[in-house]
Amino acid sequence: MTVGAKVRGLLSFLAACLSLTATAGLACDEDSVDYIGADGKVVVTATSGTFRVDAGDEAVAATWMPGADILVCDDQEIVNIDDRETIAVTLIR
Repeated sequence: MTVGAKVRGLLSFLAACLSLTATAGLACDEDSVDYIGADGKVVVTATSGTFRVDAGDEAVAATWMPGADILVCDDQEIVNIDDRETIAVTLIR
């Protein structure tokens, strides 16, 4: 991969991250996925807690891998930085 391609990829990634967080208007904290349970119905993060995933987003969450970098936004949304996907959640504990 050329340096130009790497730079374009990095810029694209950063733009995607900014658009995901800026459009939501939520305060977000960096975290990582610790565990995905119950067919995507539950996401456990390394530091932010355990979240119930909204029914419409369970199929998306079920594809996420432990260790994936995420943003937890106001305990309402989780953004998978690696996959550029967002799910709606409710903090359980």
